[in-house]
Amino acid sequence: MGARWKLGAFGVGLVGSCLACSASPDPGDEFGSGAGGPGGGMNLGGGGSGSGSGGGLSLGGATGSGGEGASGGECAGVSQQASNAVLPVDVIWTIDTSGSMAAETAAVRQNMNQFSQQIVNAGVDVRIILIAEQYKPPPFPGFPDDGICIDGPLGSGKCPDDNQGPNFLHVFQTVASTNSLQLILNTYPSYKAALRPDSLKILTVVTDDNSALPAASFTQQFDALDPSVIMPGLWKLYGIFCFSKCPSAAKQGTVYQELVQQTQGVAGDLCTQNFKPVFDQLAAGVVASSKLACGWNIPAAPAGEIFDKQKVNVKFTAGGGQESTFGKVTSAADCGPNGGWHYDSEQSPSKVLVCPSTCQAIQSDPAGKIDIQFGCATQLAPPK
Repeated sequence: MGARWKLGAFGVGLVGSCLACSASPDPGDEFGSGAGGPGGGMNLGGGGSGSGSGGGLSLGGATGSGGEGASGGECAGVSQQASNAVLPVDVIWTIDTSGSMAAETAAVRQNMNQFSQQIVNAGVDVRIILIAEQYKPPPFPGFPDDGICIDGPLGSGKCPDDNQGPNFLHVFQTVASTNSLQLILNTYPSYKAALRPDSLKILTVVTDDNSALPAASFTQQFDALDPSVIMPGLWKLYGIFCFSKCPSAAKQGTVYQELVQQTQGVAGDLCTQNFKPVFDQLAAGVVASSKLACGWNIPAAPAGEIFDKQKVNVKFTAGGGQESTFGKVTSAADCGPNGGWHYDSEQSPSKVLVCPSTCQAIQSDPAGKIDIQFGCATQLAPPK
């Protein structure tokens, strides 16, 4: 499908229109009308006889495509080709290291390197932040370790200080049975510098208990914690907790289950006490989330042209043929119930990202198509 790239189940087309325009294209110009080439390209417009190539849509010829900044008869179109954006991922783990969690803590240490390596091998730029008690050797032979230390290559392996930047940060903090979510909020100043503003945040809780902080309260506080770094809708909760009141459970993790469902996260049942498959499932979920985050790279402008961030629009064509243009919002924090799109950075944009509600809408339409169009004045979303 050369005329569009794929994101999950729906197609994505990238449309580039000339930003430095000439009054009359050369009749032999490759951007004239003609049949789609091997990549499935499609040309809209008049003169010329060249064929499309490499995919995308070409807007061109004598008639042009209309609209501000790309009016008919003024612009020769160019065909752009780009790839889906893969967002970087910051994974924040909280490990309950209370007395009943000795076996689970050991499993985290045993599986953490494989977990991170699976994500790296999939081409995802990942950082791991661990909120957990600092390692201390057992006071007597035969007693379990206190805390946790992550071995190399992810951690330094030099216990008790296993920090190894920039990809692994251990926040030394004792985590009790019911305060994992509260500590994600309280310890934010200790790990803020390790987070990237444009990253997807995955919060991963490991505990045999439930949270004392309700799901709604955590969501409200986390969304408001630092909107310049933590964007509402660009975080998910993963977890290893008890799905039922099993022998391994202090309590069933109902709050965590609510947050997993709310954020479309991934969870593993601690009751099974079989940890490697759970870690594999979590790693696969991280990779899938980073690539299905409804974001696309902005291609480089053609030679002699300049990218104008005020002339970008995002259009959705539903499977039934109905077209709509999403309005632009200033940032993820401005995403309202009506959705829209924004840049990863308003100052130096490199990606186009759509709001969570918009992402859900387009992902629910397997036959839908997104066109990211360049050259016409940006349509803004109404205030939320």
